[in-house]
Parts: sequence; structure tokens; C-alpha cells
Amino acid sequence: MAEVNDAAILKRAKALCEQAGVAWDGLGTAPGTRVLNDRDRRECLMRARHELMREADTAGEAEGKNRPGDVIGVAVEVTQVPNGQNTDNPETPPAKSPASGAMRRVA
Repeated sequence: MAEVNDAAILKRAKALCEQAGVAWDGLGTAPGTRVLNDRDRRECLMRARHELMREADTAGEAEGKNRPGDVIGVAVEVTQVPNGQNTDNPETPPAKSPASGAMRRVA
């Protein structure tokens, strides 16, 4: 799984520049080579970060990990029984809701 940290993002951004034939900075470049300005470097860093995050998500899915926002659910079978035939705990009476008791009047 690709780790997403500053060093990995910078490494990916420089690799993207190399693939495109653009220099990250002007150090040691041949004359006439296009060099990124600050704005273009920021855009390249954002693209590199996005790619690494997407790779990390894909690797997480392959490993069976849950991502934030994933919904985990279970199917439960519910059966109805006629009133009075509940055998789970026959000594416990059904709970009363607060609304079914005596009403208290507030002045």
C-alpha cells in the first residue's frame, strides 16, 4: 500500500514532472527546458497527493479495510408471535412508555 506523506507526495510530483518532460526546479536543467513556477508546483503536488490517496483507497478495498463513510450492516430475521407467547423472559412484563402513564399537568 502506498503511504501518503509529504515525502511520498513530493517524490510522486517530481516523477510526474519527469514523465511530462518538465523540470521541477531550475537546478541542473538544460537550457530551454520548461521549469514549473510556484502555482504549477502546487497543482502538481495536489495531483500527486490525489493519486496517492486514490491508490491507498484502492489498496484498502483490496485488503478488506473499511473506509470512512462505509456502511456496515447486518440482516436480522424478525418473527412475530401472538401476544403472550413470548418465551424469552416470561417473568418480565412489557415496558410501559412514559406516554401511557398518568399525565402530569404543568401550570
